[in-house]
Amino acid sequence: MNATKIKSLWYHLCLLPLIPACASNDPLFNPTGQAAFVPDKSVPFTEYVQDSHENIEQVLNEIRPSNGDRTYLGGYTNAEAAAMRSPFQIPANE
Repeated sequence: MNATKIKSLWYHLCLLPLIPACASNDPLFNPTGQAAFVPDKSVPFTEYVQDSHENIEQVLNEIRPSNGDRTYLGGYTNAEAAAMRSPFQIPANE
């Protein structure tokens, strides 16, 4: 190995421990207490879709307040992001 490769390897090994430290306090990486759930068989699918959407939007509002500096690429709101991340139902062609 030449000196340049050794220096590069040493540089990367020294910086590697800093990566987890940079994100350790980020609320996106901490549990919210709002775990995903599997509904009982008696729960109608439309109710499951609505409950899931509300749960996801509530969590997004907690970790990404609208007055905060966490914005979405494209300028989406939390409601729009929740709609994209939630389960959905496509109506049947009648």
